Amino acid sequence: MSLKALPILIFNMGGEMCYILEQRLKAQKVKKERAHRVMNEIVAAIFCSRFLEQLFEPQELPSRPSMRLLFEKLAHSSIMRLGGNSLDKLYDLMTMMFKYQVQSCASPRHLLVITMNHLDGIRRVVYDSPSINGQIDHAYCLLSANYFCMNLTQLYYIRQNLLNFFQGSRVRVCLLLQEKLQREDGRFTVPLKGELPCGFKKPGTIRLYNQIGQLIRQDSFDPGAIYTENASEEILEKSAKNAYRGSDLGQNIFDEMGNRPATHLFSFRKMSRRECMAKEDLQLLQHLVSTESKGGLKLTLFEDDEEEKDDKEQDDENKEKEESCSKLSDMDSVIKKDDTSKCKSATNRIRIDATRRTAEAMKLLQSLDISDSNESSTTHSEILLNMVDEIT
Repeated sequence: MSLKALPILIFNMGGEMCYILEQRLKAQKVKKERAHRVMNEIVAAIFCSRFLEQLFEPQELPSRPSMRLLFEKLAHSSIMRLGGNSLDKLYDLMTMMFKYQVQSCASPRHLLVITMNHLDGIRRVVYDSPSINGQIDHAYCLLSANYFCMNLTQLYYIRQNLLNFFQGSRVRVCLLLQEKLQREDGRFTVPLKGELPCGFKKPGTIRLYNQIGQLIRQDSFDPGAIYTENASEEILEKSAKNAYRGSDLGQNIFDEMGNRPATHLFSFRKMSRRECMAKEDLQLLQHLVSTESKGGLKLTLFEDDEEEKDDKEQDDENKEKEESCSKLSDMDSVIKKDDTSKCKSATNRIRIDATRRTAEAMKLLQSLDISDSNESSTTHSEILLNMVDEIT
């Protein structure tokens, strides 16, 4: 288990959150001033200096509910407000996208490339704010000092820790289903071709050496996939000149989709294999509700949101009318049945004597530890949550 996996998790999932929110703001044609303000405030909260100092302390990964609450506070650090259902779907999509990237790493060192790609993408959603860019530069310095000198074994343990954190998360995402990167049961597919990390040779050869290190036999086998060797090393500098660091993982995949409808990008329903876009059940970010302040932001993400709202209000009115009409007709039957119900309740009454204490119950009470020794302890996740509260 590694105690340095949390910054990698926060930076990458924070990058996916910025990608998704930016795409939704563009799709709904929100005014640029407000959209820029939303993204700047969220990025400023993620890369706040006090938050970063606590983030890089050696610590275990918090639970998934605590992580979900942390990102809820980060998302609400802006003028935008999301409903609980929208937050759940946003978090699920962030989780599945980063889980796919972690699982697709050809080398543990690719974790750093994915993180750098996310930092590059976050820089692109920041608008006219040198101070926020300075905060991202500070995060890069911390990342470089803590992770760039790690060997493959240390990075391997970080990757395993992240995979354990994501274990059991199998939300079907239409975007991944369409690209045949995910199966109907929520598991990811293993590609039959790919690029090997720098310094790795193609699999398919078994070499046998003797005690003094001489090659005595060499056998070949079919690896079952097509691999290409990569001669160039990963680029981990602060800014990549060619915008390619050695892997596409971590880049803004939603930006590559162009102007496709939002319901096609963020659907979660189990779809047919022949046409995964045929129907949608659950949709990401169904309701963005405005904040209580005057400068809040309210969005209607999908066209059918208003229709569903009107249908729900009409159903509530019809239900109230039916209840009011049946109220008078039910009064007589309630009165008539009152006496019989009292008789039945009297016959079915059971007497329990709670004053007597058995020996087994006393042993259980004595075995309980109700001391206050653990009440004063504060976990790292609670410290992070309190830090975000102070920021927002």
